Amino acid sequence: MCAAGLLLATAPLRADNWAPNLTTFATWHDNATNAEATVDQIDSLEIGADILASQRYSFGRDDALQLTGHFAGEWWPRYRGLLNGAAGARAAWLHTFGVGTTAPVFSAEIGGDYVEAHEGGRSGTAASLTFSLRKRFDDRWRAVLSQQFDRHYARAPIFDVEATQTTLELSNDITDVTRLVASVHYRDGDVLTYSGNPRGEVAAIASAEREVDTFDRPMIAYSVNARTWGAKFSVVRALNESTAIIAAYSWRATEQNPVQFTNHRASISIVTQF
Repeated sequence: MCAAGLLLATAPLRADNWAPNLTTFATWHDNATNAEATVDQIDSLEIGADILASQRYSFGRDDALQLTGHFAGEWWPRYRGLLNGAAGARAAWLHTFGVGTTAPVFSAEIGGDYVEAHEGGRSGTAASLTFSLRKRFDDRWRAVLSQQFDRHYARAPIFDVEATQTTLELSNDITDVTRLVASVHYRDGDVLTYSGNPRGEVAAIASAEREVDTFDRPMIAYSVNARTWGAKFSVVRALNESTAIIAAYSWRATEQNPVQFTNHRASISIVTQF
């Protein structure tokens, strides 16, 4: 999902006629365990790749159908259990209100993936439904408002995730090759939080719990329905006509009494159109 978001931030690089876009990224997490206690918080590096290949079919002046194939993989060098891969497809209907480059565009996209993970309980299928409205104000400014519904059906109930997320993104092309992107989001749904010791007050509100060794030491994973507020800032710079580099920082705060924790992430990504 992270890599897909980066591709949206670099919309001019989207490929046509099934030519793939490849995003490779490295992300540093300061709290990969979503833990409250400092002793349980683990910082870690995530490395991944995401491939999208799309074809758009126009219907009249204002409507189009976009079909997309999707492949992705994530590798956490310190934790083999988090190694996973995904393959799936997307279908989106796009409608443009009016003519010209500043005409707003509404899209509705449905997607699905098959996910296979080294930690077997995480394997399963994932589905998403996303509505978005894009608006270019002039040659420099644009905005995107999106509403996303996600559902992951995992083999182990603890890894089942259902969530909704609302995101508002604003971007500015400060030069012909550099874009600044800022976004805020609100997420409501399942979150995994880990603890080295049993927490009865968390177990009381958790939909599922399980002892795991995902992070190479015994921990207890709790699935909790929680609210998350977040913000993200990115700098996108085109290196040439087919490649861009993205530096990003994000902050998230999650709470659901008695659970409360924050996450900080820094990432570098390269997007290439073939």
